[in-house]
Amino acid sequence: MPTVVVEIATVAANLKKFRERQKEEDTVVNSLATSRSAGHDPILPCHPTASSHSYCGSGEQRLQKANTPAPLAAAATSSKLPSQPPPFPAGLAPLQQHRAASSSGRYTTAATAPAKPFTAHYFPQELDHFTFTPNSSRVFSQKYLLNDTFWRRKPTAGPLFVYTGNEGDIELFAANTGFMFDIAPNFGALLVFIEHRYTSADMLGYLMSTRALADFAILITSLKQNLSPVDAPVVVFGGSYGGMLASWFRLKYPHVAIGALASSAPILQFYDITPWSSFNDVVSQDFKSESLNCFSVIKAVWDVLDERGSNETGLLELSKNFRTCKTVHSVSRLGLWLRAAFTTTAMVDYPTPANFMMNLPAYPVKEVSLKQNLSAVNAPVIVFGGSYGGMLASWFRLKYPHVAIGALASSAPILQFDDITPWSSFNDVVSQDFKSESLNCFSVIKAVWDVLDERGSNETGLLELSKTFRTCKTVHSVSRLGLWLRAAFTTTAMVDYPTPANFMMNLPAYPVKEMCKIIDTFPPGADVIDKAFAAASLYYNYTGDQKCFEVEGGDDPHALHGWGWQACTEMFMPMTVSNESMFPPSSFMPEKRSEGCFMFYGVRPRMHWITTQYGGHKIDKVLKRFGSNIILSNGMRDPWSGGGVLKKISSSIIALVTEKGAHHLDLRSATKDDPDWVVEQRRQEVEIIHGWIDQYNKDIARM
Repeated sequence: MPTVVVEIATVAANLKKFRERQKEEDTVVNSLATSRSAGHDPILPCHPTASSHSYCGSGEQRLQKANTPAPLAAAATSSKLPSQPPPFPAGLAPLQQHRAASSSGRYTTAATAPAKPFTAHYFPQELDHFTFTPNSSRVFSQKYLLNDTFWRRKPTAGPLFVYTGNEGDIELFAANTGFMFDIAPNFGALLVFIEHRYTSADMLGYLMSTRALADFAILITSLKQNLSPVDAPVVVFGGSYGGMLASWFRLKYPHVAIGALASSAPILQFYDITPWSSFNDVVSQDFKSESLNCFSVIKAVWDVLDERGSNETGLLELSKNFRTCKTVHSVSRLGLWLRAAFTTTAMVDYPTPANFMMNLPAYPVKEVSLKQNLSAVNAPVIVFGGSYGGMLASWFRLKYPHVAIGALASSAPILQFDDITPWSSFNDVVSQDFKSESLNCFSVIKAVWDVLDERGSNETGLLELSKTFRTCKTVHSVSRLGLWLRAAFTTTAMVDYPTPANFMMNLPAYPVKEMCKIIDTFPPGADVIDKAFAAASLYYNYTGDQKCFEVEGGDDPHALHGWGWQACTEMFMPMTVSNESMFPPSSFMPEKRSEGCFMFYGVRPRMHWITTQYGGHKIDKVLKRFGSNIILSNGMRDPWSGGGVLKKISSSIIALVTEKGAHHLDLRSATKDDPDWVVEQRRQEVEIIHGWIDQYNKDIARM
C-alpha cells in the first residue's frame, strides 16, 4: 500500500503526464498573431495630453517593457506555511472557442477553436497621473491588443468591448477570454485588451490599481477620439483581478464605460469583510465533495512531509519521490509546490479541457481525487462643498458611492472644461451682473481699461496712477493695476449676497448694487479712473481701515495660492472675454498657457485630465444612467454658474437654480434677513437629504 507522500507524488506526476499528452494533441495555436487583421489597420491613439507632434508608436516601435521582479524566495522551513495570499487567480475561464453552428448555443472545445488574431500596439502612458513630481511625466509604453474583425463602423459605430488587464502578459488573458470573441459579431464590437501597467523594480511605488484604472480611462478615451467613435458605448470585461478592475472602473469611471462584466472578482476579499479562511475553505470543500478519502490524504500529507524533510537524507528521498530536477534543500518548497497545484486546480476546475494556467482535463479536481473608531460603521455619510469644494463633493459621490450616500454640490462648475461650456461664460455673467444694476456702471467699467493702459504707458503716468490708487509702493506695471481692479469686480459679482458677509472681504448686502451706486453718484464728466477706483475700494476697504493698498507683491490673505498650481496642472479651464463684456476682449491660447505654466511652475497642464477622470461631456445622459443622490445648486448671478449643471438630470440628481443667487449662498448660515427664495432653496435641500437618509436606514434594516 503506497504511503501518503507517494500517493500525492503519483497524482502530481499523472497530472504532468496529462499535460504533456495534451500538448501533443492540442492543435490550437496560442501564440497571438502580430499581422494586421482582415485588412483593417486601426489608427494608433496619441496620449490625450500630447501635442500634435508627440510620438504614437506601433507594435514594432515599442519604447520599452520593464521586467517584473522575480518572486521572493520562501524563507520558511516548514511545509505548513503561515496563511498567506495564494498566487492570484489570473483571469477568466479559457473559453478559447467559437460558437458551434448548432442552435443550442453551446461552445466547441478548445481543441477545435481557431486562433485569435490581434494587432499589438503601444500607447505612451504617463507614469503617474495623480502627481506632478519630476518622475510623474515619465512615459512607459503600455501594450494593448486590437481585433476589429467584427467592428461595425456605419451607420453607427459599434461598441468597444475592453478587457481590463490582469497582473501578467495581456496575450494570456486575451487567449483565454473567448467569450468576448463569441459575442462580438452580435454587437459589431471592437475588441480591446489592455495590458496592466508594468514598472521596473525601482518604480514599484507606481504599481497601483488606481493608476491602472486611470491608464485604462486615458487609453480608452484617446482610442475613441482617434478612431472617431466618440459616442460609441464602452463595456469593460475582466476576470479575477481583471474583474475587480472592471467593476471598480465602472464605479470610478462611469462616464467612460456604460457597464462591466466582472467575472470571479473577489472585491470583498479585504480585511474583515469576508471570512479570512474562505479561500482555503472553498479549495478544501472542492476536493472533499469529490472524495472524502482524497480530502483526508491531502490533509494528512503536510505533517508527514515535514517529518521526512527534516534532514538531508529525507530531502534526498523526497526529491526522488517528487521527481525534482535537482535535490531540494527546503521542505517548504515542496509544500508550496503541492499547495499551488491543489489551489490552482480548484480555481480552474472547468467542465471542459483547458490550458489556461496549465493543460488540464475536464473537472481536474475529480481527476486528482482519482476518481473600526467612532463605532458608527453603518452611519450614513453626506458630503457638502461649495465652488471647488462643490466640484469635489459631486465627484466624491460619483467616485466613492460606497462611502457617501449623497452630495450637496453648491456653485460647482464641473462643466468648465474642454469645450463643454462657452469659454466666455464667466466674464459674461460678471458683466451682466453689473449691467443689470446700471448701464452707466457697466459702461464706466468697460471704458476704464483703455484709459488705464494709456496713462500707464510711461513712468510719469504710473507715478500718477499710484497716487490715484493709493498704492503702498509705486507700481511698475499698469497690468498689476488692471488685475487689481478686475479682481474687485469679479469677486464682488461672485459674492453678491443679499445680506452682509465677510467671506472674501467685508462687504455690504448686494455689493454689486452698492458699487454701481458709487459710480453713478459721480458728477458728469468725472474721470473714469476715479470712478473705477472708488468702486473697487468698496471691495478692498469697506471697513475704511486700509491706509494704502498692496497692488504688487502683496500676500494672499486667503491662502488661495495653491489654485495657481492646480490651474497649471489638472484644473485646466479655458476662459475668454467676448466683445460684449465689460472687460477687454481676449482669446485663449492653450500653448501660451502651457508655456506660462512651465516657466512659473515647471509643469505643463494635462488639458483633458478632468473630463477623463470625472466626465463632463453629455453629462445629462451619462449621469442619468448611473449617478444618484446629488444636489447641484447654482445662483445665476454667480460667474461660475455658466460651468454648472442647471437642469435636472434625474429624479435623484437635482439641479436647484436661483435667479438671484450668488456663489454657494445656500451653504451660508441662515440669517433673519434671508430672502424667501433662499429659505425655500434650503428647505428643499433638507427635504431631499432627509429622503436619502430615510431610504438608507430602510436598506440597512433589511440587511
